[in-house]
Amino acid sequence: LALLVASGMRAGPALRVDLCTQMLDPARPRMLPLRIGYPFDEAARIAGAANAPPRSVLLARPGSTMPRIDITGNAGAGTTGLTLAWNAGAATAGWIGDASGGNATRARQGQALLGNSGWLLWGSEALRFTRRPSAACPQAGELVLHHFQQGAAGGAALVQAFPAQGEPVQLRLAPGAWQVPLLPGPGMEDQALFEALRARGLLRLGRDGLVELAPRDLLAWHRAGQEARAPLPGWEDHHLDAGDRRLLERLHHRADGAFVREQVRIFNSERRLVAWRTRPGADTVWHALAGGAPAPRETGLPVAAMRLFARLPEGWEPWQRVGGWEGGRQGSLVTLNTPATGRPVELLVAGRVRGVSGAHVLAQ
Repeated sequence: LALLVASGMRAGPALRVDLCTQMLDPARPRMLPLRIGYPFDEAARIAGAANAPPRSVLLARPGSTMPRIDITGNAGAGTTGLTLAWNAGAATAGWIGDASGGNATRARQGQALLGNSGWLLWGSEALRFTRRPSAACPQAGELVLHHFQQGAAGGAALVQAFPAQGEPVQLRLAPGAWQVPLLPGPGMEDQALFEALRARGLLRLGRDGLVELAPRDLLAWHRAGQEARAPLPGWEDHHLDAGDRRLLERLHHRADGAFVREQVRIFNSERRLVAWRTRPGADTVWHALAGGAPAPRETGLPVAAMRLFARLPEGWEPWQRVGGWEGGRQGSLVTLNTPATGRPVELLVAGRVRGVSGAHVLAQ
């Protein structure tokens, strides 16, 4: 792993080079050398002596200590196609990039694969290279350069890690002492339980979009006689082994299982919403039935349901809603009923009204 920390440095404006303009023949993606950091007189002398016509040249300011940099190669060969070579004169420059296998190279004259991103550092300055796709040049993309110089101290540092394998990781860190553990932290217990339940089919996504959890009495249900079993749709053919039984115990009797059940309850409640409100002082009590049986009742709305309203309705009692979706309740039809009083009642409903019996309805 190679780690770069750019602290107290200021990035100059981005310079973009269309790599297609560096090709002598677009059908043959070998690049003409892209020269960076040369003084004008030296770049002009090289251009006059070269056999191939020059293209883009990024000149150094007079008196600059920037190394002379040449980028060459096959622009159509992906991350291994381009090579960066530098000459820092009497000084030393260092290269770190995503194609360097997690290693940094330091030399007065050096060479490295460009890859998709990298940094060339010398003295108190740096040049950042980023190669990315471009609609104007789909076969080769573009090269973006930022020149970093010393700036105001005290700002956040740019930290970029280049692992031996995989993509670079980048973040900004405020001034301070930061400790990086040698080993990755342990995974969250509830996350591991969730994955284990899903792998064994004890947690699944139903056809109705709700997450279904294996019932806590599934083991007792299997042990009971055929005549003593109540219907258990969807779980009749799920036979539990020792691993399943341990997971079921954790799901329904341990702290990490309680957390998983709560997250499933929140997930399902945001996908199935039947809720109602009455006017203050209303003497009607509404009962909810789901599947012909009394449905659990909760107060308030799920967070995701708040976007149903541009502004919260005023002049109503708190929301009541149907709960108990955490098990993947079968069916979505809920019946709300209240004893008839012979007087008009007002009800604010969140849900789709399928039908009304015993009253005439004026819906808004």
